Amino acid sequence: METRNLKELLAATLHQNPNKSAVISSRDQVLFTHSYGDLSGQVNTVGRYLIRCGIGKGDRIGLMSENRLEWIIAYLAVVSIGAVIVPISIFWEVTELSAVLKSSKMRSIFTSNFYLEKLLPLLNPNQDSSLESAICFDDPDDAEYKSDRVIGFSGIFSKTANEADDADIQINPDDTAEILFVSSKLGIKLSHASILANIEGIVDTLYTDRPNDRKIMTIFPYSHLYPTVFGILLPLYMGWSVIISDNGRMDRIFKMIKQTRPEYILMFPLLLKRFLNRLEMRLKKKTISE
Repeated sequence: METRNLKELLAATLHQNPNKSAVISSRDQVLFTHSYGDLSGQVNTVGRYLIRCGIGKGDRIGLMSENRLEWIIAYLAVVSIGAVIVPISIFWEVTELSAVLKSSKMRSIFTSNFYLEKLLPLLNPNQDSSLESAICFDDPDDAEYKSDRVIGFSGIFSKTANEADDADIQINPDDTAEILFVSSKLGIKLSHASILANIEGIVDTLYTDRPNDRKIMTIFPYSHLYPTVFGILLPLYMGWSVIISDNGRMDRIFKMIKQTRPEYILMFPLLLKRFLNRLEMRLKKKTISE
């Protein structure tokens, strides 16, 4: 099946083998495996919820969180209903966030308790902002800072899971899928077709034999385009497994690599240097002990 937009990204693998592993995540150093069927069902549920909330084609939805399963679900849910995802750097402060919110005219934002403190001032109805609500991946009741405009992610599934699918939404290849902010004042619109062209170009260049059952781990904030396209969308397009590392601690990263044995690891150069230094130390220690 020809893939024309990001909504169709999971379709081929889902139909071939819904029980195949799509995402491997870790919580408190315990591994969890999520099948393509599970992932597709969760994406559809969140998409239906957004539609029920009045989110329509072309509306902008933010995404600011650490790497986690819910980040992937939120990204795919937004683009699958024709809305526009706006990933936000986890390193930006309130002034930069305010500029992005005003420039993008986003209506809602997915986040976690860890970043909720930065966003709550922007949810104030007195602010000059289009932001109507925040959808928190964690239980917002556990957060130190609370607001009646913060919605719990888990509640989406109890409200929407058993509802029927909405009418098919027509998404054209040239429709905007993502707005990538390279700074707080400069956002670049990326169409479904342009993102898919990157994925298909990599496949046609490096993976012409379409290898199966590969695993790829990303140690890189998903808010950057590189890990989103090549650490999430490419492997899902290929029917591989996406591994979400527990956090940036090197000992846990090494443990997860040992547990999951990925064929590919995406990371930025500074972390790669630390990674190789730590690996060299481990190898020397093992040699001496033997």
